[in-house]
Amino acid sequence: LNRMFIHFYFREYIQLLEIADAHKLLKEKRVMNFLRVFFVGISSLSLARDTHQKHYREFGEQAVEIFVPLVNFSKHNFETKLFLLQAELHYLNGNISEAKVAYEKSIESSRKYKFKNDEAVAH
Repeated sequence: LNRMFIHFYFREYIQLLEIADAHKLLKEKRVMNFLRVFFVGISSLSLARDTHQKHYREFGEQAVEIFVPLVNFSKHNFETKLFLLQAELHYLNGNISEAKVAYEKSIESSRKYKFKNDEAVAH
């Protein structure tokens, strides 16, 4: 997970996805699985925008679907990341005004819950 984190912040999305592919999610529900889903989701949406490859879009869409119920479970921990995933998906779909709103919501939520690293990513 640490190597994925580093590749994420340096925008090395291909390397991040290679690590994710080599280390599949375990069936057990682990607390840190959500970070893996988030990193893979954001990386995939960015790569979908750059490469127009359908499978990257699908990974990103799956990440959004996974995060929706997580927000219902714990808004504090997952809301900022869901908004950011949604913003990237809106941007990919060409819905720039909706993307802007979702980015702003992510920033507001990051500030509210004091997730400075998420706020930085949303900018």
